[in-house]
Amino acid sequence: MGIGGILVIVSAMLFGLMPILARQIDAMGGNPLSLCVYRFIFCLPFLLFQSYPYISSGTATTIHFVYPILVLLGNVLLFHAKMTGKKRFI
Repeated sequence: MGIGGILVIVSAMLFGLMPILARQIDAMGGNPLSLCVYRFIFCLPFLLFQSYPYISSGTATTIHFVYPILVLLGNVLLFHAKMTGKKRFI
């Protein structure tokens, strides 16, 4: 696996941590606007865009659209969450 693959994995992991960080910002009195500001000021955009020169646009698009499905399946398999009708058609 090259540097591009590693950067894609790191950016996906950091993207997955956003709910945890959102809860912490909310607990400290933040709001959705401040969450967006913190999200985009720091390294997430750099890490997401840094991997694009190393992978094809088809791979990037596939990862982008498959990621929510993988999160849903991980939630069901790892945390035994119920998959409601609404979640099936996201």
